[in-house]
Amino acid sequence: MQTFWEWLRGHRWVAFLLHQAFLFILAVGFLSAVRTATGRAIHLGRDPIGLVDGIALVLLSAVVVCATYFYYRILKGRDAAPLGLKPSFRRMLELLGGLGIGFGFFIAPWLVAISQERATISGRIEDHFDTFSISTILATAFFLLLVQAITEETANRAFPIRLWEDRTLIFRLLVPALFFAIIHFVNEPFEWERLAILMLAGILQGLAYVLTVNIWFTTGIHIGANVASFSITVSWYAGAVESITREP
Repeated sequence: MQTFWEWLRGHRWVAFLLHQAFLFILAVGFLSAVRTATGRAIHLGRDPIGLVDGIALVLLSAVVVCATYFYYRILKGRDAAPLGLKPSFRRMLELLGGLGIGFGFFIAPWLVAISQERATISGRIEDHFDTFSISTILATAFFLLLVQAITEETANRAFPIRLWEDRTLIFRLLVPALFFAIIHFVNEPFEWERLAILMLAGILQGLAYVLTVNIWFTTGIHIGANVASFSITVSWYAGAVESITREP
């Protein structure tokens, strides 16, 4: 008679959906708990993250990474191909390289718009905080973005791509990218444009992972993209340094 785990190994869609449901429940539960306890909406940097919920977020991320790793090993066996989590000096350099690539790719359109006078800088972080506060905010924001990126690259990218390593490349890129996009709409309104951007980012980062099998490189790209996205908003507590508007 088959055990539950033996049955699950033969039904990978069920295994994958259970994992995605686990991520969704954790995300909704955490954001709802913070809102109930503090009245703050920390999703997308709408309100600043406090010390307690910041620590809770880091611990929750560690749980997701560890749970995903062991779940993958249970499903694929001890001889399963590595996810690419093991750190090394070279991989830390690749993380920095990925960060530069991600940041440059996503900030470039705004730099072009500013240079062509189709956009303008309408505010700066130094108008709201002193130098010490700015350093603290940016360091905290970068650390939390790093934690978030490692978590998402492990759970939403490496896990499904390795789980379905015998499927076509298109399948392994599109399915994780779709679920990666969907989970980002937790506690925010659905927008087709944002879905398309998240899908594109998921496909590009998925391709980077397929080519390198290195979570740290794709994490760097992920962080760079997030830093670029937050840097030009008015979400000062989330790491924004300037506010850019689409006006001459």
